[in-house]
Amino acid sequence: MNDVAENKDNPSALKRAGFWIIENLLTTKRRKIGGHYLNFAKILAFLTSAFYVYTGIWGLISPELHRGIVLCVTMILVFAFYPAHKYSPQDRFTAWDMLLMLLAVACVSYFVMNFPHFVMRFGRFTTVDHMFAWILIGLVLETARRGVGVAVPLLAILMLLYATTWVGPQFSGLIAHRGFSLSRIAIFLFTTFDGLFGIVANTIATFVVPFVILVAFMVATGVGKFFVDLPYAAFGGMIGGTAIVAVVAGMLLGLLSGSPTANALAVGAFVIPLMMKTGYSRETSAGIAAAASTGAMFTPPVMGSAVFFMVEFTGISYMEILKFSAVPSMLFYLGMLAQARLNARKMGIMGVPDEERPDWREVLKKGWYLSTPLFVLVIVLLMGYTPTRSALVASFSCVVVSMFRAETRMTPKKFFNAMSQGGMDLMVIGSVAGAVGIIIGMIALTGLGTKFTVILIQFSGGQLHFTILLTALACIVIGLGVPIGALYIILATLMAPAMIQLGVTPAAAHLLLIWFSQLSGITPPVALTAFSAAAICGGDPMKTGIQALRYGLLVMFVPLMFVYTRILEFGTLGMLIDTMTGVIAVLFLSGFLQGYWSRKNHVIESLIFGVCAFGLFTAIPVFNVVGIAGGLSVWAWQRYTIKRKLMAA
Repeated sequence: MNDVAENKDNPSALKRAGFWIIENLLTTKRRKIGGHYLNFAKILAFLTSAFYVYTGIWGLISPELHRGIVLCVTMILVFAFYPAHKYSPQDRFTAWDMLLMLLAVACVSYFVMNFPHFVMRFGRFTTVDHMFAWILIGLVLETARRGVGVAVPLLAILMLLYATTWVGPQFSGLIAHRGFSLSRIAIFLFTTFDGLFGIVANTIATFVVPFVILVAFMVATGVGKFFVDLPYAAFGGMIGGTAIVAVVAGMLLGLLSGSPTANALAVGAFVIPLMMKTGYSRETSAGIAAAASTGAMFTPPVMGSAVFFMVEFTGISYMEILKFSAVPSMLFYLGMLAQARLNARKMGIMGVPDEERPDWREVLKKGWYLSTPLFVLVIVLLMGYTPTRSALVASFSCVVVSMFRAETRMTPKKFFNAMSQGGMDLMVIGSVAGAVGIIIGMIALTGLGTKFTVILIQFSGGQLHFTILLTALACIVIGLGVPIGALYIILATLMAPAMIQLGVTPAAAHLLLIWFSQLSGITPPVALTAFSAAAICGGDPMKTGIQALRYGLLVMFVPLMFVYTRILEFGTLGMLIDTMTGVIAVLFLSGFLQGYWSRKNHVIESLIFGVCAFGLFTAIPVFNVVGIAGGLSVWAWQRYTIKRKLMAA
């Protein structure tokens, strides 16, 4: 140990001490490969995108191939782009990585070719079946470790242990079970559609891939840039204009991207330097961009991967979910705009001078047609086509509108790069598919989902308010180490049934979980959205996460309206009334979060704004009246004190 202490900065000494194992397990930094290695990855990603474009238009070849391809390609790409540890080559993948790629191909190929036989064997499986099952289980755990860190694979391993005869019977009460043999667990995960090739792989292959391709085409054809240039020209001159631009651009790109991290990178590359130029710190600039991008996951018409999982879990149609989500997402962005405005007034930050900004009329005149893919997507969805078909049609419309100007025109090279980028973007989402499949499979095999519902209701005393509070705490704790999509899937399996049993509608319960899950992207230590924004400006990742959380806490409060108001009763008078009270609620909540209204709030004034906002997040008339009266009283008092101070001066 003395030798280690004296040489703690020496990698070889760390290796000898065994510390390198822990250090390597936490390594998820992406490689920058080039040459033939990059060409191989691009061609594979292009072929993957082409395969799913084909199946999206002409239908599935087979369910097992449909699910197997996405899992196999994701593993190959993760092994190519993410090293096994920090001392691996950073410009190429190694022979060990290639061996893992070949094993992934062999395991998935074996599954696809033998799946019809698995169904007919009636429980009789061979040694070879077990061998491929355990190899694939190891591969998906390693894929998740490289892609998102140790939290997800560690949780999957714990669930595997819980399902065994060694651990399951050792518990008492509801969570005890008789346990299953290792062979039974492996076969269940490998040969059925309830494990590795279950709902996660199917949803990614069916719904997520086409929208990932759409985002890649938006970037390649200049459609995404138009949605940033227009708000900059229109709002950049206002007080705190650059922060307002970040919010509006995040909303506009969120309409089509559905990815908070991609949104943060696209918006942040442009607005973060501008925000810093007008007086915002690095961390505040990146935090606002990250929080604004969070809405991409629940803003129609695309939304994010979680909504497609919700379709599978609930059976509610995609169009119904879009209808439910329209008003709440607008309330979220209204709250973001209010916070940006209040914070700018508090800090005295002005906008960008007119001479440094383009005229919004010129921007609109020059690029209005670039908004066509958004309208095409909505129209095709309203015509009754599937989300998959609609996304592919919108992607084709990106190609069409790009032809009107030489600088945006889609060339064969751009087309290849866009298709390749769409395939490679699967790494971000698909790296956890297999590991989360293990978690869901073990919950189903052991019956933990049903038991957990009973436990949760008993612990909360059957009180819905306490159950929602426990759900929020679970989101925060589990979200510290689990990505957004995986977090929603886990919580939808465990928490949603309890809320539904206590009287919450399935739509309200699952939408609340989708919103709560967004904290994962802005809550350190695993805050991919916030960290991506921080990387643009070189800001401190943890401080950026704190700033993003401060602005993004709306994702914890707005969804309370799903449960306690009539905001999901589309087209009714109750929805209209609760929407109006919701507008006032997010404004008062913004005053609470920023500690500012007409002037800097005193502590008691901020508390009143917070309490009044909570009262307005319900459909109880007395609470609504008191909430409005209380907030307006603070506003009037602040105006009075400002006027009195001016008169005294």
